[in-house]
Amino acid sequence: MSYCMSMECEKSAVRYTDVFTPPKLKRQTDSMSTSATSIKDTCSHVREEGCNQGGTETHGSHPCYTCHTVKSEFDHEHGQHVDNSLILLHKISQLYQSHDLSDILISVSDKQFHAHKLILSSSSDVFRVMLYNPSWPESRTNQLMLKEEQECVDVFEDFLKYMYTGGIHLTHYTVLPILMLADKYNVCDLRAVCIQYMCEHLVSTTEHNHAISWLQYAQTGGHERLAAHCHQFIMYNFHKIINCKDFFQMSGAILLKYLVSSELVIPDEFTLFKGVSYWLLHQKDMLFPNGSIHNDFRNMALEFLSNVRFPMIGPIHLSQLKQDPLNEYFMDYFMERMLLSLNYHLGNEYTLGVPASHWQPRNYTNEIWSTSLSIDNFMALPLHDVHLMFFSSPVSASQADENRCWEWSLDLFPKGIHFERCVMIGLWRNLEICGTVYNNVRLVLTTKQPDVRKVDVAILVRAVQDSVEYVKQVIQKHCIFDKDKQMCHFDNIVPFDELNCEDSDYLSGPQNDTFKVTIIIKPV
Repeated sequence: MSYCMSMECEKSAVRYTDVFTPPKLKRQTDSMSTSATSIKDTCSHVREEGCNQGGTETHGSHPCYTCHTVKSEFDHEHGQHVDNSLILLHKISQLYQSHDLSDILISVSDKQFHAHKLILSSSSDVFRVMLYNPSWPESRTNQLMLKEEQECVDVFEDFLKYMYTGGIHLTHYTVLPILMLADKYNVCDLRAVCIQYMCEHLVSTTEHNHAISWLQYAQTGGHERLAAHCHQFIMYNFHKIINCKDFFQMSGAILLKYLVSSELVIPDEFTLFKGVSYWLLHQKDMLFPNGSIHNDFRNMALEFLSNVRFPMIGPIHLSQLKQDPLNEYFMDYFMERMLLSLNYHLGNEYTLGVPASHWQPRNYTNEIWSTSLSIDNFMALPLHDVHLMFFSSPVSASQADENRCWEWSLDLFPKGIHFERCVMIGLWRNLEICGTVYNNVRLVLTTKQPDVRKVDVAILVRAVQDSVEYVKQVIQKHCIFDKDKQMCHFDNIVPFDELNCEDSDYLSGPQNDTFKVTIIIKPV
């Protein structure tokens, strides 16, 4: 495609009017010729000043018409396609907040906007019905009163301007109310822009994270893709969520769904308990600011606390439960749970009436339950490189078993797998087996001990988004090991091409050249 256009057509038009214009129209034609010559001179002046192809130079409030024209290659048979859509977009954008040709005045709270029914209707079928359907009173007036939530009022100007210009500035604070407006008025393209922004910038620093608010709106608004992204991020990075201001906006129903899950990724159960405690205390302050509490709050709090797996809290942290502010309101309950946990850590039998899940660990990332492998200088590694690591895991969460462990070895193939050519020797003849290569990021877990082990294995893969490291992916698998099966494969723990490309999201560290995985093995 090329830019710029000759002024020969303009010159020809001027000569034509000089020859064929009737005398009584000569004055108007001279004026038109002068204007055309003026535009020509201005364009020539801009080119002399350095208006390059593809530039955005303007003449006053107007763009340079020739420099914004896009042309296809000229062909003698088919001619040439000329695209002047940038100029058209500029003309439409000039109508924004302009009294010129305005036929509707929009009032939102104490703000007023001059608008055009045609522009509004072309972007929104909701506006089209309101403004052109005779059954709506708005179609018979030139004023439109809209009632919006305050957060939507604050961004309504940006929302309206988008329908004229196709451009909008989004932040973590404005994207949700803009999405709410796009949903309300069914501006489909803006809705897609907002959802894409949220999915691509979901991970952020603690003070700017809005994953919970976005999740709750996505679920109510039917935005399944956004809801899935938010849910996965929260499930795999719950310790980040607990430290966000947005955490207190989480509904009780959603919090309960995470509390009952064994797939939740969290440093330890005590960290989860502290998060639940903060959330409950915030609810108390909101519902009962005078300090007294109602039986309804007691019942609600006990429902949440009953999903905390107290046996998974170690003796060191159990002693800190007495110092928690909730202990003032639930002293008897806390004492009962502490005794239950201490009995478990002393090696006593499980207590009847306690859910079986409470004796199972979640995906804890502390040093007791998890082992991490970091591969530095990743891009410099040779193809089919393999990394080996030996580690151990607890046989149970009980303190009584702290001196017992299971031994493991791990092989990680981040650069694919290469099987070399070999010969299988047989009794009557040999069989040649060709070598092959698999572009597969594989992890192999092996044990040398013959005893039967039933375990749940979780592999956490870290990535970076907007300079923030987080757990992007978790691969979970139930495995049974015995004397006949001592190896378990995990294929494609991350997409091979996404890991081994330049600027991979899966590479972190100071140089963005470190691949990090964490493995958690939980007894079943």
